Amino acid sequence: MKTQDSIDIPTAETTHVKKRTRLATIGAILVVALIIGASAAVFAQLSQQHKNAALPPTGNWVTVLQGYTITSLAAANNSPGVLYACATRANSNFTVLRSTDFGSHWQDIGSKAALGETCQLAINPTNSNDIFATGVSIMGNGQATAMLKHSTDGGQSWASVQPTLNMTSSSSSTPVVWNVQELRFVGSTLFGLQWLPLNVNPTGTRGTLPRYFTRLSRLVSSTDGGQTWKAVDAQLAMGGQSVSSYAVDPTNSSTIYELVSTPWWPIQPREVEPNDIIPTFGSNGNLYKTTDGGATWHLLLKNLPFGAQLQLAGSNTQTLYVGGTRSPLPYIRSGATNGTNDVQSGFNLQMSSDGGATWRAVPPLPQASFVQGWFVTKNGQVFINTNTGFVPGVQPTAIVGTAIAVTPQSGTIPSISEHAVALTTPPTSTTQTAATIQRYDSSTNAWSVVTKPPTYGVMLAVTPGDANSNVLWFLGTTNGKTALYRFIA
Repeated sequence: MKTQDSIDIPTAETTHVKKRTRLATIGAILVVALIIGASAAVFAQLSQQHKNAALPPTGNWVTVLQGYTITSLAAANNSPGVLYACATRANSNFTVLRSTDFGSHWQDIGSKAALGETCQLAINPTNSNDIFATGVSIMGNGQATAMLKHSTDGGQSWASVQPTLNMTSSSSSTPVVWNVQELRFVGSTLFGLQWLPLNVNPTGTRGTLPRYFTRLSRLVSSTDGGQTWKAVDAQLAMGGQSVSSYAVDPTNSSTIYELVSTPWWPIQPREVEPNDIIPTFGSNGNLYKTTDGGATWHLLLKNLPFGAQLQLAGSNTQTLYVGGTRSPLPYIRSGATNGTNDVQSGFNLQMSSDGGATWRAVPPLPQASFVQGWFVTKNGQVFINTNTGFVPGVQPTAIVGTAIAVTPQSGTIPSISEHAVALTTPPTSTTQTAATIQRYDSSTNAWSVVTKPPTYGVMLAVTPGDANSNVLWFLGTTNGKTALYRFIA
């Protein structure tokens, strides 16, 4: 909490200047001490208020923010009313927004962080004011530098961290430059996915990169506040495979789940290209688990579907979900005229309630649906944003996921966001009636419709509410402007 920029120490123009100066100095020290003490008391009081923030009314979509495009949003584990979001405005760099009342009010706290072209956040699970943020600064010559920033006062001030990475590329002895994405804070350890150098293309060979490609990545961690990083999954660094998803047990950071796969790209997509952003989906996905921090790994599942992702329930860490679609990434044909959905979802979801030892299939959705995004809550429920029909000629694809920018200049770091959102032309009301948000409850082993989206867009996140509710966050467009909506379910 920022208390005061400066303290004016009065001086007296008398013959006893030195004496009064000493007295003024002592007085100033006492004033500073009092202010610091008062600040600590106020800070502690505000922290308690954040924990006790009242949950807004349930059952209705409410617009809570306009004018910003939100690329990721997360709630503090120990204070669910405290939220942080990566955000940007048109033609501007990324900033960080903070709310202490479940999103009813927001403060821009990221201007001093200077994150540049990207933004990702990680919140200390036991201290909502302790946050890390990553960004990328791109110079005029196209050279880019990844950065790591740290704040201990809820984003009121930021310090730069100079991370070092203890690993080399399998194709070169040259040390790999730190460039971590998918940043997470578990226990006292930071985790993330380190991108490998650009001279390694998706097939694991050297040569000219194709127009569309996926960066290979490895799981790394830091136990000293981001200063030094090391690879966690050295045993899984198989040729041509990359980490596509990971989860860490919030009660034991030595228990880690990791999904590795062979990237699909390079591949020529269909007529419509998603703004030159390619999600990191792959084939032949295998799910592994370690309980000793990466020293040994064992296989849980193999041959997982295209686009498979994994998510862990925060309050019941034995509950794990893996989901994806059997079909290729569903680009929509421009100019389609038959009025039918050109997307065959094939989405399937598996769950384990014993830490991956055994698995069962989750029942399919009630009707053929294109799954735009899915999220697992702390108590193990699953929320899915679906769409069951598209208007002819409209391209209502909203792609959410870890993404990379293609065709970067040599030696640069592509601009990415943790959740890159590509929103195309809004559909008509006819299409909107087909969109639903559904919830799966493992206790009943059934899906149920929760609500319909407030407008065209994509579900961005699901965060905790109270013991009996969750907060849905939806990024949409209204009258051509981006808006963030909240729904208490």
